[in-house]
Amino acid sequence: MDSFWQDTRYAARSLRRALPFTLAALATLALGIGTTTAIFSVVNSALLKPPPYPEPDRILVLGYPNGGSQDGQIFHHVRDRAQSFQPLAAHSVSSGWNLVIGDHAEYAIGVPVSEGFFEVLGVAPLLGRGFSRVEDQANGPLTVVLSEPLWRRVLGARLEAIGEVVLLGGVPHTIIGVMPAGFRSVPVADLWTPLRLSPTDNSRNYTVLGRLRGGVSPAQAASELASLKSELHRDVQGLSEARSQVLQWIAYQRWLD
Repeated sequence: MDSFWQDTRYAARSLRRALPFTLAALATLALGIGTTTAIFSVVNSALLKPPPYPEPDRILVLGYPNGGSQDGQIFHHVRDRAQSFQPLAAHSVSSGWNLVIGDHAEYAIGVPVSEGFFEVLGVAPLLGRGFSRVEDQANGPLTVVLSEPLWRRVLGARLEAIGEVVLLGGVPHTIIGVMPAGFRSVPVADLWTPLRLSPTDNSRNYTVLGRLRGGVSPAQAASELASLKSELHRDVQGLSEARSQVLQWIAYQRWLD
């Protein structure tokens, strides 16, 4: 026991003499633990847990063996012809908005989504509705769907918020819906706006996803897509035969991985 206390006192004196090094080591250790915990949280929520939507195994993403996004031409072509899905939707990447509601202003993350996006995920709004086909077209009404935390934080969870106008980047948008607490999209967002994806858009910046109709299997959806590939190659400008041939439906969980 005497030896133990002697070693303890010696260690304490050594640490005091090297105090800057000790503090730096402790800070590095704490940062490493925090970073590891944060990374595990992201991996656990995004990869290990199933997507937090009803019947997530019935959600498929249109992609390639190595991933890949689609353009507006492919989205419209497949949406107008595929019978395996109800519905089929698309979304773009997230972007920041300067949001103003009354005298409150803050920075918010938004994701443009097409008509049917929330239906594909199988989650209905807590209040109001999602986007209509008219709102999802060029020059349609400017509307927005809010997340529940944003609605609660800046609008006091008022039921009368539906129909109110907010400014996004200085442009008025009418609130048409509020998503329920706990809902999160990928990418994560505070709000959602209409995508308005043109059928002539050839920029590969969009994720196309769909929910299988009742009674339709992923294999049936794959067979249907195979029958559409010759039309895709013929009708979609800039789509090579090699690219159209490897186009496939990917399970949403696998796509998230």
